[in-house]
Amino acid sequence: MKKLSIKRQLRTDLLAKRKALLPENWQQKSEQLCQKISNIPQFQEAKTILGYFSINQEPDLKELF
Repeated sequence: MKKLSIKRQLRTDLLAKRKALLPENWQQKSEQLCQKISNIPQFQEAKTILGYFSINQEPDLKELF
């Protein structure tokens, strides 16, 4: 039970940090993440990639689509 509360607190903390980012910083960090992912050999060789559309200021991965 304690593990769940730690996980819940971590999610809450991370969400608060993401929401505190200025939109320009969020977009810049998203672009940096996409660049790093696109350079990973496993990503480049993959035949199927799963992705998501961001909500709540999750990283924006549309550059990878």
